[in-house]
Amino acid sequence: MQPLTPEQLFAKYEKMPKDLQNAILSAETSGVIDAIAKKYGLNIEQTGNLADEIGLLMLGETHPSDFINNLNRRLGADPETTKKSPKKLTSKFFQK
Repeated sequence: MQPLTPEQLFAKYEKMPKDLQNAILSAETSGVIDAIAKKYGLNIEQTGNLADEIGLLMLGETHPSDFINNLNRRLGADPETTKKSPKKLTSKFFQK
């Protein structure tokens, strides 16, 4: 499947409920991403990739079952790191 263009992603974002739009762009979400990046020693590029992948998950473009594999690929991280982080991500992002 071909990745969506930035314009297509934005159009999809615009169709989402406002509370989910707010969650995607919130300072709290950004803070959680930064905290996870710091804990796992991610560099700036990896942190951006983490944020992108979380955004794609929240937009429904990444299936939850593909999330860990996508993180491995995009972060170049060892599988043990990415096995641990999704539990933290889901607890912080999706259990409010």
